[in-house]
Amino acid sequence: MTAPMRNALVPLRDGVIARAQREADAELRVARREAETLIAEAREASSAAVDKAVARGREDAAAARSAEEARRRRSERAVELAAQREAFEELIGEVTARLSQLDDQALRDRLRGRVRSALGSEAEVVDAPGGGVIGRVPGRLVDLSFRTAAARAVEELGADVERLWTP
Repeated sequence: MTAPMRNALVPLRDGVIARAQREADAELRVARREAETLIAEAREASSAAVDKAVARGREDAAAARSAEEARRRRSERAVELAAQREAFEELIGEVTARLSQLDDQALRDRLRGRVRSALGSEAEVVDAPGGGVIGRVPGRLVDLSFRTAAARAVEELGADVERLWTP
């Protein structure tokens, strides 16, 4: 190509380059706006995700606190019931001991008579550990042991026995 031809193409070449530069600048501006929009959306999404995670964490913490509180209340109630049961058993033991002081042959004979009245003359009647008697026939049992009598007497106190463990 000759110099005059080259010189004649310079304005055309400069125009093409300028046009390409303008188009590239326009594309770059569009790309930057799109990138800014994407970044803003990503920030909003991440902020929403963090907010949601914080809320979920608070909910989980509240649920964990509630569960722990329920476990603590159950544990306290178990301790309370164990203490009540211990007091109940202690009272039964004391009543049984008092009944044992009354034990003699005449009392045992009267108790044997009651068992035979309830179960019949064929009843097997044995002395109960701790005093009293227990009678059996097939399918039936009559427990007139001092321990059982003491437990029944304490149970018959009903709500009054609760005074043992309430202030």
